[in-house]
Amino acid sequence: MALQVQYSMDNNSNNGVIRLVVPDQTNPTSNKIHIVFVLDGSGSMDQMAGDQKTKMMHLKHTVRNSLDYISNAYKSAPADAVVLVSIFLFDHEVRELGLYINIRSDDELRALKFAVDKLEPRGSTNIGLALQKVAQGLETTSEIYGDDMRRAQIFLTDGLPTDGDHNAERLATMVCTDYPNAFIGYGTDHNYQLLRTLGNLSGADYWFAESYERAGMVYGEVCHKILYAHPQTVELKTKGEGNEVYDPRTGTWTSRLKINMLAAGDAKTYHIRSTVEGGSMSVTYLPSVAGVGAMYAWEAKQIDPDAVDTPAELNQQGISLMVWRGKVLEYLQKTTNVGSASGERADLHKEGSTLLEELKEAAKTDEWAGNVAFRQLQDDVYVAIQSLQCAYGGMYAGARQRSLGSQRAYNVCDLGNMTPSRNLSAAPSSAVAAASACRAPSRQLSAVPRRTSSVSAPSMTPREGQDGTFTPPEMVCMGEVGDSPHHVMSQDAQSCFASPGVASAMRQCSVPTHTTP
Repeated sequence: MALQVQYSMDNNSNNGVIRLVVPDQTNPTSNKIHIVFVLDGSGSMDQMAGDQKTKMMHLKHTVRNSLDYISNAYKSAPADAVVLVSIFLFDHEVRELGLYINIRSDDELRALKFAVDKLEPRGSTNIGLALQKVAQGLETTSEIYGDDMRRAQIFLTDGLPTDGDHNAERLATMVCTDYPNAFIGYGTDHNYQLLRTLGNLSGADYWFAESYERAGMVYGEVCHKILYAHPQTVELKTKGEGNEVYDPRTGTWTSRLKINMLAAGDAKTYHIRSTVEGGSMSVTYLPSVAGVGAMYAWEAKQIDPDAVDTPAELNQQGISLMVWRGKVLEYLQKTTNVGSASGERADLHKEGSTLLEELKEAAKTDEWAGNVAFRQLQDDVYVAIQSLQCAYGGMYAGARQRSLGSQRAYNVCDLGNMTPSRNLSAAPSSAVAAASACRAPSRQLSAVPRRTSSVSAPSMTPREGQDGTFTPPEMVCMGEVGDSPHHVMSQDAQSCFASPGVASAMRQCSVPTHTTP
């Protein structure tokens, strides 16, 4: 599956864009694959969501749809295709709901979905035990079916580890990075710092499903990336002194950028620049063949941003959009990693308000009027501003940062659980407006009673955890930091980056509830 790699540079500003296009295809990229679903089955999954259905009820529906999606994707696969699914349910123990299930068999698929329908929450949460069990099982898969058997893990949890190991760094050592790992935080009660640590591992990623009703959209994107994965890990390498590419994960400029989980139909763009005045850019595309370790380098093709036939992403407007996107990514990076000092948050609040106003003014011009990507940038900044004075804000700002930086199809947009950081009943009208903005959505799709085992009640100071660590800064409430700027959030969870294939997967995995067979 050959990539098309092109880049363009604006010689006046020394900013540029590099674009990677993965050819689309109808069939999955591998006919030997084992996907493991790891589901949190602890007692907290019995809590009611805003629509009077439990979190477990929503999850069962999502998993059933995901199984159907995988099965349908392989309808036209060769007869000898090996497509296996295993499901583990964990609480204080790990239960095997289905092991090495042939997803292409109607009978086995029906039996597995029936087992999913019978799930009942219980007990506490031992994440380490689940990670170890899955790593052992996927290693066994390779031993049985050979090294060419692709493997992947989709791990979901709604809470904090309440049993077993609680330390994020130790838990990270239990994850095997030989295959893709997707970690999904289900609602705001999960351990954001833990899943972000796991998602930062090589070949892994972290998703925040803020809405139980929309979790199927997250599963759809993840499943599509696994089934239609580009078979090689891609790394961009700049050549020449002063030439750099922006790494959205770390918020730094670098000479090398590794890109995880590319899939068929993807079109990704990244910010490049030359820090030497009048300098030129040469970009090398280095795909590393999995399991081989050999490196094959191709020179990316440079094109003229002023040419008539230049793709929109690479022309002068595309470069300008990338500069705006860079500003927003840098701001998201700051808000995601902000400390607990109220002065620092107040400064970021002011910086974000100024950036949002600049975006709104630019959106009135002919260049950006009606541009969906430009409107999405405004939403990104607005969420980041609100995160500075709302509980769980780091989850939301971090999710928007990952979505924009990785150009994901799913966007967190239900802000119903971004609760005000403190009681503002006696506060000035500006503070009340800020609190109201945090609760802006008309529907609270994920309004959930807070449980005592999570960081639920806002607190003015960090609290010590069971393993001696402290509550992450994004869960520490800082109070009012400034007037909330006026902005109407888009409620479309599908971002401007969704390819047709991903959009279809998101629809299929989030279709309305169907009856039990």
